[in-house]
Amino acid sequence: MVHSSIPCKSVDTKREKTWLYDQYYIGERDYEKRKSGHGVHHWTGAKSLESYDGHFTFDTMHGAGEYRRKYHDGQTFTYEGYFFNNNMHGYGVTSFSDGRTFRGLFNNNTRWGPGIQSHAAINEDVGLWCGPQLIRLAWKPSTPSITPDFMMNAVGKTIVEFHRRFLATKIKVIGKSNSALDLLKEYGADPVSAVEKWQKLYPKHCTDVASPMCHVQQFERDYYEKSTQYKLEEVNQIPYFEDTQTSDTEQNNIYYAWNNNNITINMMKHTYQHEQQRDQSQILLSSILSGPRRLFKSAGKHEADCRALLLTSYLGYIVNVAQLINKENVHPNLSDLQGNSALMYATCGDQVDVIRFLVEAGGDVNAFNDTCCTPLGIALMRYACAVNDIPPNSML
Repeated sequence: MVHSSIPCKSVDTKREKTWLYDQYYIGERDYEKRKSGHGVHHWTGAKSLESYDGHFTFDTMHGAGEYRRKYHDGQTFTYEGYFFNNNMHGYGVTSFSDGRTFRGLFNNNTRWGPGIQSHAAINEDVGLWCGPQLIRLAWKPSTPSITPDFMMNAVGKTIVEFHRRFLATKIKVIGKSNSALDLLKEYGADPVSAVEKWQKLYPKHCTDVASPMCHVQQFERDYYEKSTQYKLEEVNQIPYFEDTQTSDTEQNNIYYAWNNNNITINMMKHTYQHEQQRDQSQILLSSILSGPRRLFKSAGKHEADCRALLLTSYLGYIVNVAQLINKENVHPNLSDLQGNSALMYATCGDQVDVIRFLVEAGGDVNAFNDTCCTPLGIALMRYACAVNDIPPNSML
């Protein structure tokens, strides 16, 4: 058992106090006596009790495991899923004292991608998440389309498909590039000597994966549990239409990007990178992206607020829009099932004041929907229709 002391300032007396901090580990270790393999680690501190039961690499929580934290005020937090170098990374489930749970994809301790937040198994907030906020819903209004869908006719579909971005599967060979070995050769070491000595360039306890001194390849091998890993890379249209033959490092799979937004494409890449984990998470990705929403439980408060932002933006209720963004933590770039953002709804409703507020709140005038159209593009087309006496419902 290891004992250490950490300073803690008392709120009442403002005098510095020292609290006893205990931790102990039971499990496997490597030849450097670092925690590696399966093990159980417990921490006891002034504010909480913590434990982790799962896989370790180089003294870090890395791989599948279960983390629990209980605060002295009775609050609890648990996470069951995947870690990468002490961070929640990959698919997992978090649980809170108030009955909320979140099941979905994480990126460095942040919700990032498809997920479902449940409230005491009664309501669910469903969609793509960017931190604590939904950024895309699995829902759209049941009324006739408020925003134009340019995929509704053959001409529009042909034009849209020409502009959509494509992602192709690639195989990344983990550990194929060895930065330490390359560094030795760059500075004159002969190949035989470099192969013998490259591991000495990595400090034994370096766990900063952003550092060139960190043995990142070992972290990746332990995390993905195999020597290769599939990922998505952007390709142009020519290989898709003319040549789908692949080399030894490619898979013959090319996908439409979910839409042309860079944030959504990066989210798609992260999601595909953890596709094998999703099979264990019971996340219905196709339903989150394409619906129907009725496959899930009724909307929770956050999703209901998100729906309200889209509709109030269209109707011009600027007070409600401001309250939803400033007080209810709704993302200003939130979109519906087809990628139509609040700015697009406000544009289709000709709500100038709402448009101005959303832009000042961070709304992106260049954000794409699933038919490669932006809020500015919709505004220009509505203007062209008005000039030529074409009613908005005839825009298509």
